[in-house]
Amino acid sequence: MRLLITPFLLLQLLIGKAQTFVTSPDNTIQVSVTGGKTLLISAQYKGTVILKPSEIGLLIRQVNSNWTLGKTSLQKIDENIFPPVAEKRKVIRDYYHQLNIEFKSKISL
Repeated sequence: MRLLITPFLLLQLLIGKAQTFVTSPDNTIQVSVTGGKTLLISAQYKGTVILKPSEIGLLIRQVNSNWTLGKTSLQKIDENIFPPVAEKRKVIRDYYHQLNIEFKSKISL
């Protein structure tokens, strides 16, 4: 397995694109982010593409427009929200996965 991953990662580095992804807690939705000269996002629902790779348009002044991915981290959040206004549920489950991306240009999303 390690031999297959290493050439793939080297190819990604040579091309200048790196990809990372996050899934929903029940693994039905997968969102991928690809960095390089442009920043792309794509999404799948139960294996069906619902968003083809599309460029994310960001205008940031005084920063290099190279979107090379740096450090990424994934947080899995599972908390309860107690609504201040009465509704049917006394407790709302706040359950999600959060992907944090730091780019080599020191920008974070």
